[in-house]
Amino acid sequence: MPLYTRAGSVPAPLPYRIILADGRSRTDPATFTAPEIADAGYVEAPAKPSFDPDAEYLDWTGSDWAVESQPYPSAEDVNRERDRRTLAGKTFTVTGYGDIPVAGDATSQLNLLALKDTARDLKAANVTAAVIPYRDAVNGQHQLTADQIIELVDAGKAQVQLLYSKSWALKAMDPIPRDFTDDSYWT
Repeated sequence: MPLYTRAGSVPAPLPYRIILADGRSRTDPATFTAPEIADAGYVEAPAKPSFDPDAEYLDWTGSDWAVESQPYPSAEDVNRERDRRTLAGKTFTVTGYGDIPVAGDATSQLNLLALKDTARDLKAANVTAAVIPYRDAVNGQHQLTADQIIELVDAGKAQVQLLYSKSWALKAMDPIPRDFTDDSYWT
C-alpha cells in the first residue's frame, strides 16, 4: 500500500476522507483517482529504503526518507534500565519455605532491612519459630523465621548488587552496546 505525504507530513496511508480544492469531500479511498489525490494536496511518498534497525533508523525530511545512525546508549540509559530491573523485583526461593516474590521499590527495601534487624534480635533471643510476618510483592502473606528473613533480605541485596555491577560493566564499554537491555548483560 503506497504512503502519501501532504505539505511535508510524515508519510501515511491516505485518510478515509480527503477534501478537494473546491471544498468537496471524498470518503472512499478505494475510489480516489490520482487527480483527486493530487487536488487534495497529497503526493505519493518515495518507497522506504532498506536499513539495519539494530544500527539505523528512518527519518522523514519532509520530502524524502533519510537513513540515520542510531545513537549509542548513554550511561543514563543504562542507569534507567538498572533501576527498571530493580523496581521490577524478583522471586527468591527461601530454604525450607519456597518462593517469595519481592518488590524492588525503596519502601519495600527499607521494610526488608527493618525486618532483617528484627530477625537479628530474634536470633539473639534464640527465637526459632516462624513469627515474622511478611507481605510479598503480590500481597501474599508469609510467616517466616529469623533465618528465612535474613536469607530473603541477603538474596535481595545480592540481586541489587549484581544489577549495579552489571550496569558498571556496561558503562565501561565504549560504545555501550545498542542491545544493552538484553537479559544476557544483566544475569
